[in-house]
Amino acid sequence: MSLIQPISELNNYQMIRKLGESECLYDHEVIHGNLYLTRTFLVHVKKGDINMNLARKACSFWCSKNPLLKAQIFRSDLSKYDRYFVKYDNEILFEKFKNVKLITSEDEFEWKELMDREIVTPFDLKKDPLWRLLIIKLLNQKNLEFNYAFILTTQHTIGDGRNIFTLGIEFLNILSKLVEDENFNLIEESKISKFSAEDLIESKKFIFGEEKNENIFDNLNRGLECFGDKLNGQHGKMEYFKIPKEKLEKLKLIMKNHSRHSKLSGIISGLIFLGQKNIMKKFNIKQQRCQFIILASVREKLGIDNSYGGVFSSEVNQCLDFDLNINNFWDFVEKQSLELHDSIRKNLDIKIFEKTDESWENILQNKYDEGFLNGIISNLGVMSSTSSDKIKVVEHYVRMPAVYGRISSTMFNGISTVNGTLCWAISYNEKYFTKKFQTELIDEINGIVDTLISKGEK
Repeated sequence: MSLIQPISELNNYQMIRKLGESECLYDHEVIHGNLYLTRTFLVHVKKGDINMNLARKACSFWCSKNPLLKAQIFRSDLSKYDRYFVKYDNEILFEKFKNVKLITSEDEFEWKELMDREIVTPFDLKKDPLWRLLIIKLLNQKNLEFNYAFILTTQHTIGDGRNIFTLGIEFLNILSKLVEDENFNLIEESKISKFSAEDLIESKKFIFGEEKNENIFDNLNRGLECFGDKLNGQHGKMEYFKIPKEKLEKLKLIMKNHSRHSKLSGIISGLIFLGQKNIMKKFNIKQQRCQFIILASVREKLGIDNSYGGVFSSEVNQCLDFDLNINNFWDFVEKQSLELHDSIRKNLDIKIFEKTDESWENILQNKYDEGFLNGIISNLGVMSSTSSDKIKVVEHYVRMPAVYGRISSTMFNGISTVNGTLCWAISYNEKYFTKKFQTELIDEINGIVDTLISKGEK
């Protein structure tokens, strides 16, 4: 028996929907750089049972095989953190920090409430492990296609959503063997399952790792649902798409012909805003339901210092106030470029800005100088309104190629530039918007790109 179902069964039920991938950030956490991710796996155990002894044994072997799960991955002063962590291959000490819990419930919705709670519960950097695992056993749930929910939450030092997905599958593979045979010798069995996380990712069109020495985002094609992106109690869904490099180069050339002050960040801003405005008009969506956020995070001394050099998020002017349209698009681009640039310079005291505007432009164009580990990625998000006047979110931990082999990842905020290609992550609130809205927005943005290129080449 295995928890992991054959690929042919994946589309029918139970395994594995990507349900939660979220990061939470509050003012006091900005100081510590304490970003974290939560991901939930729904599993149907066909027979047998999972108890704490099995879970603890599986976790012990899981951690011994994954250095990412150990304290050594902290990139700052190791001595500062070592005393708070045990070696996870010691089963006797494993329960010390209580980061693995087993809960039984007869409420078919409780796992969602627990997931929401995990998403908004911060880590204490002084005493908490890097990750926590919550196992919910659902009793008497005849209407559900699963009877266990595994909620894995990690600090940002573990990595991004793909890493957590992989780790989760590895744990389930290990646990599958133990459910089948509690006395199974994990140490002697090196290959727990041939059905790996990579197989699952491939079956779901989920790009993993590097292919032909290209960055994974160049081939970005994610088809999984992303449920549980939390923002003040709101749930959202997310989809990725991209603008081909050839079109992007044409756009940048047209931009330079219109204004020497415009930057790539302005193009991103204009495309999102105009596309959103057109869709709002088409579907008669009220303005207060949408809010545009521009995000930027700067990481100084990446890989050396564990604190942020500076983080800020600020609302930008609504495109409706500007009366943005295809004819004044490049004026808007210039305006947004200058505002973003000036805002970052005012808000962030970073030495890199003592250089030149060209240095800033190089960063946005991904012409990175690997001699210093500084980086800025500007992101835009399309968010539904919340009860707060200002949505405080921040782009996920900025990573430079020299350190991680990739630049950045996005959660519910919007766009990163990778190797000259724009990779977009459009998120929408399922309470207000549907899959049709998301598809319409993507089509609208692509249409605007084609129109701008056509007008610029005449």
